[in-house]
Amino acid sequence: MSSTSKSSTPVSAGLVGQILAGAGAALALLGAFGIALPAIGVTLLFVGVIISAPYAGNPGPYLRDWWSVLGVTALVCLVGIGVWFASEVAGNVLITVGAVAALVAVGLGTDLDPDETR
Repeated sequence: MSSTSKSSTPVSAGLVGQILAGAGAALALLGAFGIALPAIGVTLLFVGVIISAPYAGNPGPYLRDWWSVLGVTALVCLVGIGVWFASEVAGNVLITVGAVAALVAVGLGTDLDPDETR
C-alpha cells in the first residue's frame, strides 16, 4: 500500500491578517443593513491589521507600503462608525471610502507566492 501525501505550505500570519482585513472591509460595505454588519466588519478589519502588523515590512507585489494604507483605512472606518451616530450619511461615506481603500490595499499588497523572488 502506498500513501500519497500532499505537501502543504504553511500559511503565514500576515496572509491570514490580510484575508481577515479584506473580509472585514467587505462586511463594512454592507451599511444598507444597519450599523451591525459594518461594526463587525470594522472589528474584523482591525483584527486583520493587528495580526498582519509583524509583516508590515514585507512589500506587496504591487503596493510596497500596503500595511500603512491598511492601517489608515481602518482608522477612517473607525471614525466613520463614530460619525455614523451623529450623521448616518457622513458616517456611511467614511466607512465606504475606508473599506474600499482597505480592499485596494489588501488586493495590491497580498503576496500569494512568497517563495518567488523579486
